[in-house]
Amino acid sequence: WSNRKQIPINDEDDDIRINQGIEILNTYFGRTFKNCSKIIDENKMFFQELTEVNKIVILGHSLGSVDIPYFKEIKKHIMENTIWYCSYYGEDDHAAKKRALIELGIKNPILDSMESIAVKSITDSELTKV
Repeated sequence: WSNRKQIPINDEDDDIRINQGIEILNTYFGRTFKNCSKIIDENKMFFQELTEVNKIVILGHSLGSVDIPYFKEIKKHIMENTIWYCSYYGEDDHAAKKRALIELGIKNPILDSMESIAVKSITDSELTKV
């Protein structure tokens, strides 16, 4: 959340409540803004060490647009044949998650309920370490 994205305060507005509300919003967005590029850059060693990862398990994540840069960065560093497991909740969520994963270029993601993936991780020794 940079100065150029902040909501401008109308100095000519006589209603101080509006300007105070705008200040509150700007402060909130300034505190909660995720600077993905900076965070990725600060953690580049972590991402570079993912070269041997062959399974990724995503549990309870929304795959929202704010986090897509992180998944793109992960995908850049892992093996091409990495298997992606992703939990979903309900059919609408299933469709949204599948679409997001395919847009990331993930071939054949495995989507299942969180419970099923959790059981597989307990019974599959390879997944237990993921």
